[in-house]
Amino acid sequence: MMPKTTKTLLSRWLPVILWAAIIFILSSNPDPYGYIPRGIYHWLWWTKLFGQSLFFYLGGLAHIFEYAILSYLLTRALLWRGGFTRGQVLTVFYLILLYAYTDELHQLFVPGRAFQLIDLLLDALGATIGLGAFMLYLKQAEVKQCRIMRTIRNTISRIKNRKKFQPKVSLSNSDHKTRPSRSRFCLPNSSIRAGSADHHPGGLEQNI
Repeated sequence: MMPKTTKTLLSRWLPVILWAAIIFILSSNPDPYGYIPRGIYHWLWWTKLFGQSLFFYLGGLAHIFEYAILSYLLTRALLWRGGFTRGQVLTVFYLILLYAYTDELHQLFVPGRAFQLIDLLLDALGATIGLGAFMLYLKQAEVKQCRIMRTIRNTISRIKNRKKFQPKVSLSNSDHKTRPSRSRFCLPNSSIRAGSADHHPGGLEQNI
């Protein structure tokens, strides 16, 4: 069975490695648009927006999307505990930029591809979006956790208050079932009878 620590590391870092590999594979292809189905390819080519083919915008959007996802996954792997500092956020951003720079250098050796500064700027924009998205996710998670803890504390407080103001029963059920003991000041029945005979002189004679 795989240790818990290994599972945690794989769940945090495996998505980062896989997505970085996907970016590398796409950059190694002289025609990355070849993965697009033919029907969609023709529609993108002939559809114009502001006088430009959609392919003109597709490349930039692809760079933003790729590095936004990579930035989100890397931030999740490094800053998953929350409570990060500004230096840690900048470290993640610089790591994304470093990978984007090496990816552009890699394209110099791919036929039909080239190093483009505009692509590097789009990668930086995607990294910023990914960082912001993960920080927003952490913020919402913290707010949700605070609400849950507040609800739990309020529930416990209400239960304690109910127990505090609940009226106490002086006698239990067992006390009601037991027969009350005779008071020590009560005289025996024989003494009561004798006393009554003394107070009434004729009483003894009648009894005799």
